[in-house]
Amino acid sequence: MTDVYPSKWIKADDLGEDDVQLKIAGVEMEELTNESGKKDSKPACSFVGQSKKLILSKTNWTRIAAQHGEDSDGWIGKVITLYAEPEAKSDSGYAARVKVPKPKAAGGLAKTIAAPVAEASEDGSDVPS
Repeated sequence: MTDVYPSKWIKADDLGEDDVQLKIAGVEMEELTNESGKKDSKPACSFVGQSKKLILSKTNWTRIAAQHGEDSDGWIGKVITLYAEPEAKSDSGYAARVKVPKPKAAGGLAKTIAAPVAEASEDGSDVPS
């Protein structure tokens, strides 16, 4: 279907199972028409070397802003990671989402190591395994 009805927008189907890292080329307002014919403007993110753009939902805008600041002009040249996230409202059941990096450990927590389990020996004494 994507060959017959190509889209200029990045969708979860474009991402597959792997995370995709892209460098932001710019953010511009795009006029969209929904299924009922109503026109609306939404921000869209373009990427270096890519013909398709990502329509920025509030979720994706917030995730990029958390990484690179509120001013979208400052996002140019920054790298984000996209992945397919389960989404009930989507036709495919997935949505293209910006991945939020995991926080770096600040330290302070010691990793616990499980103590060896004691086994009973033939003479009845416990022997660590």
